[in-house]
Parts: sequence; structure tokens; C-alpha cells
Amino acid sequence: SVGRAEQTFYVSLGGNDAWSGRLPAASARKTDGPFRSVARARDEIRGLKGKGPTGPVTVYLGGGRYELAETLVFTPADSGTKEAPVVYSAYKGELPILSAGRKLTAIRDAKTHWEVDLPEVKQGDWEFSQLFVNGSRRMRSRLPAKGYYTIAGSAPRAAYLAEKASDAFRYDSRDPQLSPDENLLDIEIEVFHHWSTSKLRIGEIDRGARIITFTGATHRNLTPNTRYLVENTQAGMKAPGQWCLISSTGTLRYIPLPGETISSAEIVAPRHAAVMKISGDLDKKRWVEHLVFKGITFAHANWSTPLQGNVVS
Repeated sequence: SVGRAEQTFYVSLGGNDAWSGRLPAASARKTDGPFRSVARARDEIRGLKGKGPTGPVTVYLGGGRYELAETLVFTPADSGTKEAPVVYSAYKGELPILSAGRKLTAIRDAKTHWEVDLPEVKQGDWEFSQLFVNGSRRMRSRLPAKGYYTIAGSAPRAAYLAEKASDAFRYDSRDPQLSPDENLLDIEIEVFHHWSTSKLRIGEIDRGARIITFTGATHRNLTPNTRYLVENTQAGMKAPGQWCLISSTGTLRYIPLPGETISSAEIVAPRHAAVMKISGDLDKKRWVEHLVFKGITFAHANWSTPLQGNVVS
């Protein structure tokens, strides 16, 4: 039957979600053409399936970076069948990127580095620990610049903690050189245990006793000579390609690599925790099936260390 014939839709950065999605490019009069978003194509296919069985459906994505307004969610309603799969594929020879990040604008040159104001960061609504410039990951500032610091000594732990847990350590007078104007909660310390690491956030620093106390605890003792790094400090901003995020002012600082210019750089910061979520219904035993993705890059998902830290139990 006609309803079971193979159907094709197109998505393009030059598209429009008000169009039919049936054409790979805009018509001469710009009255029809591809969709602008994958979510619009997904919803169109849901509508078709709601009217009865369909044949195979393929959605072709043109090249470029699709900035997702929210995580792309697929449910059992988006399933295909063995005979009629639903396929999302790169258009021939093109490289589509589904991005959970946001391209940053209004970048200013502060001579030693670039700066961007992010009001959502200042308001506490956005935090990220990764950054991508011209398609490549950039690393946060770190102390020391090379090698590691080592814990100088143990420190008293909170009374409620189990015997092997720890939430503080004593540091050497030479390490780390953190200025009083650093926002402590911005700073993360990565501790290297025997075969795992802990990422911890600083609650307070007793500069007299040289004790750093964290907002959460490890499940390993923080013992002398254990290696650690300090990330996302303003003091650690030394090398090209490094960056830090200052939550108190909502400022991103980035030291450009040689040859990078504000006018041509694409700086993307992660926004959503996931690019895509495929959710079956366990209670009703309804699964997402015969849904295929080909040639599509998934990029820029967000993650940040929670207040209690990220530790191996």
C-alpha cells in the first residue's frame, strides 16, 4: 500500500521547521524545503506512525553543527520495525554534528586572554568543565603547570565519616599558591589514589594550619605523598589553550592558541547533560527498537563535579 512505501525526510541548517522536510534543499521561492531540527523530523514521523503502519523511514541530515535546544529524546513511539526501520543518517558526503553545547558570542580581547560574560553562570544556572575551540577540546588551567603536588600530611576528618573516608588534607607551604580572591567552590582538586582518582571541591582553606577541607569526602585516606592536581584556578592560567570559569562574575577566561582569532574562532561550551536519550518503558515492557543512526557525530555534552565530589566508592 502507499502508506507503507519508503519515506524520506531531510534536515538542514538552512531548513525551516515550518516546511515539509521532503526536499533536500529550499525550493526556488523558499516556500518549502528541509526541516531545521532533528526534533521536528522525529515529531513528523511520530505523527505518521500514529495514523497507522509505515514503511521504512530515512531522515538525512546535512552537514554542520545542530545546536540542540534540549536533549533529544526518543521513546517507544519512535521505534521502527525489522521490515521498516527508522534511520537517521548523514547526507551523502556530509558531516552532521548534534551538539549539546552553545556557541559563545560577544568574546572580548583582554590582551593576555579572551573573556566572555555568561550571566547564567553568575546566576548559578550553568556550570561546565569542558570547552571546545574550533572543534578541539581545550583543557582547564592546572597547578602545578607540570608534574604533581603531593599531600604533605593528614588532617582531622569530619566526625561523621567512616574510618577510611577523608575530607581534608594538609598541604606543603610551597603548594598550592592560591590567592585569596579565588572563588574556592570554582576550584577542583583531583587526587590520584592507587588505581582511581577523586575529584573534590574545596569548602575552605585554613592558611595558618595549611589545611584544605572539601565539600565532600573520598572513600580513601588522604595520606602523605599522595599526588594531586588543582584545576580551574585563575592563578593556573599560564599556557595557550588553557581556560577557567569564574562563577562569582560569570566570566570565562581563555588563552588563545597561536593563530586563533576572535573573529574566526568557534568556542562551544557544553549546555545539556546529554545529547540524546533513548527511553524505553520498563513497566509496560515497551522498548525503543529498530532506530538507527549513521554517520552522525554526537558532541559537547555537559558534566560537572557535584558538590559532594566525584569519588570511587
